[in-house]
Amino acid sequence: MGELSLAPVERLSDRQRECLRLVYQRFTSKEIGLKLEVAPDTVDQHIKRAMRTLGTGSRAEAARLVFVHDQGDTQLLGTQSETIALTPPNTAQGVQNEGSLGHLKRLFVLPPIGGPNEHLTAGKTLRLIAQLALLLGVATAIVVVMFFWVMEHLVELSR
Repeated sequence: MGELSLAPVERLSDRQRECLRLVYQRFTSKEIGLKLEVAPDTVDQHIKRAMRTLGTGSRAEAARLVFVHDQGDTQLLGTQSETIALTPPNTAQGVQNEGSLGHLKRLFVLPPIGGPNEHLTAGKTLRLIAQLALLLGVATAIVVVMFFWVMEHLVELSR
């Protein structure tokens, strides 16, 4: 296979490269947005522009190109499957990076309430708020009833 040009990667902005590096580490747009303190839509725009510049059809492919460029090894281009190429080097060998808590943090991230894109209509939002308020009310009532039941039994025991 001939040497492929990596010049398009060099045309990416620093922010585009930063977003794609985090995509390579399997962060979602929402997680990247939180990390970089920008909106997930802004992250998506950076990634889409980078994909156009690189001429790729997926964010995974664009992230792999940036990774390969950062490694300075053009032999990786087109020689590995996308799945293998998207696995960060340390995890591919079964070695975990002890200095990074990113994997642990992602274990405790709850899924978005409105689905993957968090599209909640006003009606769904109000219904969700009403359901949460009802649940909170029921939980509070249970705690109050249990408190009075325990107090009543403590009074009986003290006689």
